[in-house]
Amino acid sequence: MVAIAVGLALASSATAAKRAPADFYGVVPQESISDGDYQRLAEGRVGTVRIPLLWGYHQAVEGRCQADEQIGVCNWQYLDEIMARLALAGVRAVPNLYGSPAFVYGKHPTKPPLGKSLKGWKAFLTAAAERYGRRGVFWRSFEDGYGSKPRPITEWQVWNEENSDQFWHPKPNPRKYAKLVKASSQALRKGDRRAKVVLGGMFADAQMPFEVFMRRFYRVPGIKGAFDEVAAHPYARTLNRLERQLQLFRRTLRRNHDRHAGIRITEIGWSSGTGGNWLMKGREGQAKMLKGAFKLIARKRSRWNITGVNWFALRDTTNEDTCAFCHDAGLFEVGGAAKPAWESFKRFSHP
Repeated sequence: MVAIAVGLALASSATAAKRAPADFYGVVPQESISDGDYQRLAEGRVGTVRIPLLWGYHQAVEGRCQADEQIGVCNWQYLDEIMARLALAGVRAVPNLYGSPAFVYGKHPTKPPLGKSLKGWKAFLTAAAERYGRRGVFWRSFEDGYGSKPRPITEWQVWNEENSDQFWHPKPNPRKYAKLVKASSQALRKGDRRAKVVLGGMFADAQMPFEVFMRRFYRVPGIKGAFDEVAAHPYARTLNRLERQLQLFRRTLRRNHDRHAGIRITEIGWSSGTGGNWLMKGREGQAKMLKGAFKLIARKRSRWNITGVNWFALRDTTNEDTCAFCHDAGLFEVGGAAKPAWESFKRFSHP
């Protein structure tokens, strides 16, 4: 009897050790978060929401951002509302820092803020970290005012898909991206000395393949100390291809002598639509792919040092300017009706 009790206790401890943290499973909205969305996030115990934090949106004029001014050179009013409502829903934000304002590069938001514009970018990031990071000014009276626990930003993602010319103008450049990461890291940690820096999410086989990009990126002196996690966007036709992509990410880090860097999956998903695109799986197929992907990620989480996963997307969109599979990639339809994939998601988000 004693032996059985000890065995059961050990098994229980092993299960607890393997269980992912409460904020491990998250989502990515592709449109503004609605009132109904906040309720769904809370009901589904969604851990994180990856939100865009666009420099050009929050700062339209030249000047120096201030963390303690809601409206000034930088306008934090819209972001304040999002951060408050996410915290009330028990969700932590993972911001995607991206985009150059019109006063910097005109109509080229995908051109990175290097050169003279780097100073303004750094001031924006420091102010954001001082406002929303640990001990941020936004959170100082939050618990008293809202009666809810603060959810400060702990991880900041620098840029998006930088190994693709769609998001890095005019074409991917690992050395320039390293310069941006080092400057961003310095600025964020000035605002919150414990801030974690996440690289922009990358495809394995983009215009500049991940392996090639990272090999050149790691050649920049001192770059390892400037970030904590790489980010993957491992879109794949099959679960086998998904596994190979994640193996590639871990192998690349190992070959560049950076075993301790975490891997955060900031986008992964399939569509509930049908058609010629290989990411379109139908309603039941979408749920099946989510279940298979999340089981794989949970099983390999410790071995590959995966720190979190965000499903793209939270809700469908009618936006015609988005990608072919994005329209039906949500866990919910445009009107808010849940798809089978939402039930699959909740089985992982509810420990």
